[in-house]
Amino acid sequence: MYKKLVNGTFVPQDISYPTLMKKHVKKHSSYFQPIFEAISNSLEATSGKDDVITIRINKAKTLNQEQYSFLSIDIIDTGIGFNDDNFGRLRRLYDESKGQNNFGTGRVQYLHFFNNTDIYSVFEEEGLKYKRRIVLSKNFYATQKSVIWSSEKEVVDIATPIGTMVSFYYPLNDEDQEKYNELTTIELRDRILIHYLSRFCLNRDNLQQIKLECYINSIHNKDSDQIITGKDIPQPDYTDSVQVNYSKISVDGNTIIKTPNTEEFIINSYSLPCSIQKRNEVKLTSKNETVEVSGIDFSLIKDSPK
Repeated sequence: MYKKLVNGTFVPQDISYPTLMKKHVKKHSSYFQPIFEAISNSLEATSGKDDVITIRINKAKTLNQEQYSFLSIDIIDTGIGFNDDNFGRLRRLYDESKGQNNFGTGRVQYLHFFNNTDIYSVFEEEGLKYKRRIVLSKNFYATQKSVIWSSEKEVVDIATPIGTMVSFYYPLNDEDQEKYNELTTIELRDRILIHYLSRFCLNRDNLQQIKLECYINSIHNKDSDQIITGKDIPQPDYTDSVQVNYSKISVDGNTIIKTPNTEEFIINSYSLPCSIQKRNEVKLTSKNETVEVSGIDFSLIKDSPK
């Protein structure tokens, strides 16, 4: 349940978030994207098979017994938490400290899809454990010129487990609300497997345990429980790699010139059950996550020997 903001401050920021969200980091086409952003953060915050990531869908009954109303979704992990370094990265947009191609813009998808993103985290620093709460909302900006509110970090008992819970409340779009109303743990499990297939295959022997749960009126519906472990991840049937040269346009602008710089592309082939993959398909991955692409013609692969 979302709670009022108590004992905290809004984080000053120099960027115009309305302009950023309208012109530069636009809303993703998939309503799964904010969930994937949170799961990616949990995967980065945890180290492997000894960690657990729990995804909890919370719904309420309606007058129609066959329909439920989405309340929130929680992504809970046993990772290192929002220590001062990680909180600093959250405050800075386009922060590259996680890597050259990781700009920290995932939080903007939180703002596009949900009125409130509520983060509770316990972390350890210099032998002590602390907790902090962080709330993100684009509605803060009109009065506070900020989209981030944070409580002061508070010392907790040393026995308190470290970890983070990210909760999404109140979809901003009615169509998204309807989609979240219909979301099931089975569908979400299959989507997660497809989205993170490359990453999961690379870490098959040291994969975090991912649990999916559904709560109806705060009561755990155990019949809907799903799980993902390393045993669920297929091994590639075929693997190959190819070096592709970078190209540039000639000085006169009439030709394309191949440069000596190259990039290695890894090709992996998997046989997946029809419940996950309905048809044969070529997928591109970046940072070991599947990238949604359109308008790319892969028809040439029909003549491939594999």
